[in-house]
Amino acid sequence: MSPHLPVVSGLELRRALLRLGWIERRSTGHFQMTHPDRPGIVVSIPMHLAEIGRGLLKDILTQTGITVDQLREVL
Repeated sequence: MSPHLPVVSGLELRRALLRLGWIERRSTGHFQMTHPDRPGIVVSIPMHLAEIGRGLLKDILTQTGITVDQLREVL
């Protein structure tokens, strides 16, 4: 697959992370997500419909340990 990052909104990214086993802890302006296999890691995702910037998306994927291909599979 292409190594390019997909264009996603905060809501689409939240839905993808939920499919990958992440749990939404709270949502006040940002979605706060955690994963049972990654204790201590809390990922914040902007709660809006606009697309997430490439830099932020890359940072979120790094924090979560998800590859671009894995993200594309669950979108």
